[in-house]
Amino acid sequence: MKKQKILLVGGSGYIGTHIYLALIEKGYDPVIFDNFYNSSEKKVKNLEKFINSDVNCFIGDILSASDIEKVFEDNNFSGVIHLAALKSVPDSNKDYINYYKTNILGLINLIHVMNKYNTKRLIFSSSATVYGENAISPVNESMKTFSNNTYGLTKIIGEDILENTCKVDKEWSAISLRYFNPAGSREYDLLREEPKKSAGNLFPIIENCLLDKDKKFNIFGNDYKTPDGTPMRDFIHIDDLANSHVLALMKLETDTNYYNAINIGSGKPRTVLEIVKKFEEITNKKLNIVFNERRENDIGSSYADISLAKKELGFEPAHDLDSICRSSIKV
Repeated sequence: MKKQKILLVGGSGYIGTHIYLALIEKGYDPVIFDNFYNSSEKKVKNLEKFINSDVNCFIGDILSASDIEKVFEDNNFSGVIHLAALKSVPDSNKDYINYYKTNILGLINLIHVMNKYNTKRLIFSSSATVYGENAISPVNESMKTFSNNTYGLTKIIGEDILENTCKVDKEWSAISLRYFNPAGSREYDLLREEPKKSAGNLFPIIENCLLDKDKKFNIFGNDYKTPDGTPMRDFIHIDDLANSHVLALMKLETDTNYYNAINIGSGKPRTVLEIVKKFEEITNKKLNIVFNERRENDIGSSYADISLAKKELGFEPAHDLDSICRSSIKV
């Protein structure tokens, strides 16, 4: 049986390379499409080292419909996983025009070309940001979406576009996966998180502070209604997140004209201080912790209700906090 080809748009980054691995392990034939804006060709080379095989990678930009067409002309795709987006919350309000273009127009370009080549099966990378600051945890998908930042707004609009596409065109099926906080790696030296532009993710910040004992590790707020007063979040191992995309693809292979937005997290919240202590235990090093005032619009607790992912996709996280932390640093 011929392997199904899957287009990984924005597939050369931290999340994309792990999804690539999950796909080939399940018998798919993935093709990467990327412009390396926030990743590098080195990551593709690292992926090739890890799998000891060539990676099919096409350099192109989602803001160019003709670039997308070129990769479709050369391949017969059975589905698309769309990861390419700008994703910094603070930057999104300063650079809102580029966020509109990349995150919204890019999606529209992709849908347009997919329609032309009759490839109407899409997994969309969304975010827990769509729930906004007033969401009550555990967050479930029935809660109203809202965002006070441009990044979150673009994800809400993307979800709405896909839901409407599936409504008006019965040949379409799509799933929006609302990521919580991916962390860890399959192989630290080759596949760890190394963005060109920092999005302020917690685990890389902790790693940098552990490597430089003079660097301060800032915790914003220690008076929240959480077990130790520090913010509580939902972190999921990158391999579990990657596997959810394979499960979502399999869902769309059996369910036609399907649309849903589904949380992908561990469902097990951890405080910032709890995570710090786990890293200190693993490395036998102490972080230089400084407590600061709460940040504007931060919330005390945000974690996922993943019962819908379990029901609809058969999703079940396989990794715990110890596993995530150990795979996030070179001990």
